[in-house]
Amino acid sequence: MSLFPSPEFDLQVSLRKLATTDFLVVDTWPVPGAAPGVRFLVVRKTGDGIVGLLRGDFPADSGQAPAAGALVVSEEIPIGDLLLPSPASLFDIDPDQVGIVLVSPTGAPTAVVPQEVIDDFFATQAAERSLGPGGEAGDNRFPDLPGQGRPHYRLLCREPGCDWPNEITEWNRLRPPKCGNPVMEHDIRLYA
Repeated sequence: MSLFPSPEFDLQVSLRKLATTDFLVVDTWPVPGAAPGVRFLVVRKTGDGIVGLLRGDFPADSGQAPAAGALVVSEEIPIGDLLLPSPASLFDIDPDQVGIVLVSPTGAPTAVVPQEVIDDFFATQAAERSLGPGGEAGDNRFPDLPGQGRPHYRLLCREPGCDWPNEITEWNRLRPPKCGNPVMEHDIRLYA
């Protein structure tokens, strides 16, 4: 049964209303099965910020920890804004994404929206609408808050020897953006 009974569902509903607070913030990649009683683990490294989102009970053979990043969104952004071209492209980064980390204006994790909720929303909207271009990349619908205003994907580049933390606001899998590492020039690499 869908949480979104019709495409006319209020697109201005805050993601916070659809989120869970059943998560734990950890400061390093956890050992598989380390948190079986917690639904989600938000990985936040000192100096790098949020760099991953995992299911709390991820199994040892999942391979989830090395490839995971985190889609980070302000807790006040309405769910309808995920349909805009730039935010929608971020779902292309990780086909096994487990959810979205919601953050306060200071960047602190406040909740997680499970991927099942997002998938249900997109399926309901796609049934009635075309998800084609609905706006320009880089439009000004999001406030210009440092690091937190626009939906963005946080990940560590997996280029050997890099591990640079990157924030991506738009993704094209055919032309990945350049890594922000000032020492090594290369495209962002998602997997080791």
